Amino acid sequence: MKKTILKRSVASTLSFLMAFSSAVPSSVVYAEESGIESEIAKDYVATLSQTQNGTTSFVTDGNKTQAPATHAQGDKVEVAVEPEEGFNAAKIEVKNADGTVVASLEDGKVTANDEGNYTFEMPASNVTIGVSFEAAKKEMAGSETKTEEKKTEEVKEEVKANIFDEFFDKYKNSCT
Repeated sequence: MKKTILKRSVASTLSFLMAFSSAVPSSVVYAEESGIESEIAKDYVATLSQTQNGTTSFVTDGNKTQAPATHAQGDKVEVAVEPEEGFNAAKIEVKNADGTVVASLEDGKVTANDEGNYTFEMPASNVTIGVSFEAAKKEMAGSETKTEEKKTEEVKEEVKANIFDEFFDKYKNSCT
């Protein structure tokens, strides 16, 4: 995906840039002709690292794919993060080729959007997006409720047994 940024539009300059950019696809080209300055932005590759306990995919126009995607510097890159049942996303990091973290949830450069996906701004380098998942923490309120329900049932059974024993003792004593 090539982007053309023009300060002033001139058809001959645009034609020159289009022809020149296809001859030199992976470089930034500056052309000056008659005082007009143009730039053709370089595309960078974003890839997804392998994950366990969940999946990640790129989202483009509502479609999900796990294939590497190309973006120009400054583009918004959207990633869907889907943990398996019982897991949550713990860490999301965007690393450049030398392994340096260039964006993460912790630094606020990776943010959640309204669709529940995550976005970041593409830097001027190839990147790998890594997501780690952790086991979801069980809610204490639910386990405390189950413990209380169990205790309540035990108390009910004990009361029933005591009532039965008391009734049986009275019946036995009245028969003698």
